[in-house]
Amino acid sequence: MQQQQLIISEEKKGQILHKIHLECLKMNELINKQNLSSNQKEDLKEYLNWMHHLLKYYAHEKDLSILFDHYNWLLIEFNYHVKDHKYQFSKFH
Repeated sequence: MQQQQLIISEEKKGQILHKIHLECLKMNELINKQNLSSNQKEDLKEYLNWMHHLLKYYAHEKDLSILFDHYNWLLIEFNYHVKDHKYQFSKFH
């Protein structure tokens, strides 16, 4: 099955990439405040670093569908490990 492409305007793409960047920074803050094991914190921070790498890469691409897939997996991992956070993160479809 071929993945559907998600192509949007450069302005909208910039807004989305900036929002994901800000949300990753917020996740990093929340991870630091959690009572998690060192390994759990490291795993989540590795994922955040990977997201920042992807953000830089996809800033030059037209199709954001793969970025959204990775970001949504990051949200799943984050929500699994970081309980009781009140901040609502956006899910991209």
